[in-house]
Amino acid sequence: VVAHERESSEELFAKQRMFYEMHPFKELYPHKYASRRQLVLEKQRSSVWVTTSENPHAGRSRTINHCHISEIGFWKQPETTMLSLNQTIPNRPGTTILIESTANGVANFFEDSWIRAQNGQSDYKPFFFPWWKEPRYVPCQGVKCLDGSCGDCTAHIGMLGKLDVDERDLVKIGVDRPHLAWRRWAIANLTFGNL
Repeated sequence: VVAHERESSEELFAKQRMFYEMHPFKELYPHKYASRRQLVLEKQRSSVWVTTSENPHAGRSRTINHCHISEIGFWKQPETTMLSLNQTIPNRPGTTILIESTANGVANFFEDSWIRAQNGQSDYKPFFFPWWKEPRYVPCQGVKCLDGSCGDCTAHIGMLGKLDVDERDLVKIGVDRPHLAWRRWAIANLTFGNL
């Protein structure tokens, strides 16, 4: 697991450890040791470990079969670090490189990699999960409803009024009114009005 900062790496690793601890057949996979940054499974001769993209030589001297790369859009040296990691992952069936990130600008390593994947110029498969498909991103935060039919959502949706140019474009690609209402709320409250 490689994330953009230490805290995020450790949080992702904590989730990995939780999956291990909650596994119903955990006793079949005893661990040799577990630290804040590594879990070593004894019989399988394998481990899960975390590092950060701040180490441009992450993975060197290792063989990695499955690599989770987190928030690459925020890495300082993505080209160098990915070059290092790619050399450690064998090109064979059963290996995985999963890159997930929030976009962070344009004309950068993440966007270039995304475009190459979309155009079939790499083995990566692009998956996009848009915010307007998230059922909780409605005014009531999904607590009372998931479709905008509750009173709170209806009140927010009713206050939409005339849609601006961006909102009309979003409607054209399938964004519904509850998600538009959430977007307005998020811009006002999560980004202090900064679109």
